Amino acid sequence: MEFALVLPIFLLLLFAIIDFGWYFTREFVLINAVSQGARSAVGTVRQPDETVSAYVQRVTEKVRETAGDLYWIGTLSESRITVEVELSGGLPDTITVVGKDNYRSLTGFLPSSLLPEDTRARTVMAFL
Repeated sequence: MEFALVLPIFLLLLFAIIDFGWYFTREFVLINAVSQGARSAVGTVRQPDETVSAYVQRVTEKVRETAGDLYWIGTLSESRITVEVELSGGLPDTITVVGKDNYRSLTGFLPSSLLPEDTRARTVMAFL
């Protein structure tokens, strides 16, 4: 009889640990992917004959490709990665990369009101 009283509480606790562990894993992987994407952009050298807009476009594509490749948990589409390049004197000064992905429960046991809706990561780096 005591087992029947304790089991639901134990399962709730167990599934909460699993779901929140999955959430933090997804968030950590997203943070790493966004950070590495920004780092790859900062190391991109501008060609002498390249316009600033073409350079920004090339940097944006590189960020999205790198971040998408490193997000091994799921698919991170290009629409979920926002890249903003701030210019100073006509040259890139800082890059801000924001990644967002919907969170899906691993167990499906906990109600959605207890779980976060999405994971987000933001990185700002300066060009040298």
